[in-house]
Amino acid sequence: MDTAASFDAVSADLIVVKQLPEIEERLLLVKERIQESTSYALSLVCTEDTIQTVKAERAKLNQLFTILEDQRKAAKKAVMEPYNRFEDIYIDCVTTTFRKADASLKGKIDSVESELKRRCEEELRDYFAELCAVHHLYWLAYERAGIKVDMASAKAKTPTKLKKQIKEFVEGVSKSVERISALDGAAEIMSEYQRSLDAAGAICTVQDRRRCIEKQKADLEARKAAQEQEAAIVRRVEALASPVVLEKPPEKDPNEIIHRLTFVCVNVTRAQLRRVREFLNREGIQYE
Repeated sequence: MDTAASFDAVSADLIVVKQLPEIEERLLLVKERIQESTSYALSLVCTEDTIQTVKAERAKLNQLFTILEDQRKAAKKAVMEPYNRFEDIYIDCVTTTFRKADASLKGKIDSVESELKRRCEEELRDYFAELCAVHHLYWLAYERAGIKVDMASAKAKTPTKLKKQIKEFVEGVSKSVERISALDGAAEIMSEYQRSLDAAGAICTVQDRRRCIEKQKADLEARKAAQEQEAAIVRRVEALASPVVLEKPPEKDPNEIIHRLTFVCVNVTRAQLRRVREFLNREGIQYE
């Protein structure tokens, strides 16, 4: 099947930018022919004998696809150019004007709202300072209350909701301080509490620290007592033990030192041997 011949109707002006519906209609007409050509190419058996035919058919399909792709890109460019010109005019006439106006208005609104929030926060800070003075919490900072000024509170004549939040916070701290003041080691616990604002945590931290210190003290005292006990035992043993004097053994007369001698084999008569034995017995010499 000749792929090129089956596309005689496909000319260079297949995709002409006149109207998009017309382009779609032409594509639908050519779809069936494209499917026939690709199906034919896919049905070919590729062997050593037919490989050149398969390659040629593939090249024809790729060539046709390239032609259609180029026309599609050209059509897109032709369609988009009027829109791009329209968009440029739209941005200049509409978008830019609206965005500039919106940015300017936002700046004015933000300025007013920022001033409202500033005045509201200033009022809240004064209220916070008054409460801290009443409860003698001069060390407590406003930022630790976690107050976030919202626009509803900023616009209100009196930020009731936030003032209530501040009051609850300060009174809560005051109650914790009173509870801590009645405890043993209040100063140490207060030092921890001022860092964390967690009364229970501060108490536990100090108690744990004290238990650790007491344990360390007990361990040191036990070690010291054991060392002193060992030293006392050593001193008692040294006091009870009498010195041992080692006596030097008496020196022996060199003539009395016994030597073990082994005689070599000698030739003697019976009479001579008898006299030697008598000599040994007389002198008390042991022999074997």
